[in-house]
Amino acid sequence: MSAQGNSLANSGDITLYASDSRNEITGLGFYNYDKVSATVTINAATIQGKDIDIQARAESNPDITVSSGGGQLDLSVDFGNIKNDLEQQSLFSGYSQSEVDTKITVASGAVIEGDNVTIKARSIARVVSEPISIALSVAIGSLKSTADVQMDGTILAAGNVDISSQSDNYLRVVAAPLFGIGGGIGGFAASVAVGLLDSTTTTNVSGNANIVAGGNVNVQASSFDYSYVGAESDAREDGKLAASVAVHIERSDTVATLSGDALIQGNVTVDASQTQGRIDGDWGTLAHAVVDRTLGVLDKYKDQYRQKAAGTAVGSCRCLTLF
Repeated sequence: MSAQGNSLANSGDITLYASDSRNEITGLGFYNYDKVSATVTINAATIQGKDIDIQARAESNPDITVSSGGGQLDLSVDFGNIKNDLEQQSLFSGYSQSEVDTKITVASGAVIEGDNVTIKARSIARVVSEPISIALSVAIGSLKSTADVQMDGTILAAGNVDISSQSDNYLRVVAAPLFGIGGGIGGFAASVAVGLLDSTTTTNVSGNANIVAGGNVNVQASSFDYSYVGAESDAREDGKLAASVAVHIERSDTVATLSGDALIQGNVTVDASQTQGRIDGDWGTLAHAVVDRTLGVLDKYKDQYRQKAAGTAVGSCRCLTLF
């Protein structure tokens, strides 16, 4: 594939762009499942032009509105087998899941030649689970995202080379029965919220790669995780029992690697970063249960006997006064 002119200045740009942002959901109500993916594969091919832009982009639930705020939240949880157990149990409850995958592969026989070269895989995943129910509310959300760049070929650039992967993950799971925070029926209220976030972001310039650049070279992997899992229950005035359970499991692996042979005239930057923050003003995990207990029948009898006993004691008192 060639867009070369008599010189680099009058050569044409080349853009290879794979995108998937369908808002198609399999299953409605108790089970919602959304899966999107985008892939670019360059085998033993030669691409020549001016600015060369190769991108894969996938986005789930693009119609969901979420907002993020500042802040930093550090989590380090070993998944073990608990994640699989929770996902199996979730099939019996209200469940929303998104899987987003992007991948760019440049094989060892490929040659990319131009001025500025950009290679980027980006995944955007959104899961919002906030069911409406009375007395008992169960909300489960599962988010899985992958953004992967595998560079094994040769890049010849007069200018800059940017090779990157990025994952943007938005997870909001809230279980709260109706009536205020979440009112109960017959004095009982319960809520269960389970949020699972599994993200892998990788940029790998392998030992087979060769890069020659007259400008700067940037190899970057970035993960942005905005998540909140909350369970709230309120048994209200006739409350007998309120229970809330919130489970939040999160894993985010971010790796950037530069190896192989590189001849660079400018600066070289290799960066892997992971950021966590708020979603719709909330972050982290919350479990909250309230019982606004009023006097029950037994309590009323106890109070009546106390008052009667106090009145009898006063009425039977005989006083002797001496002058």
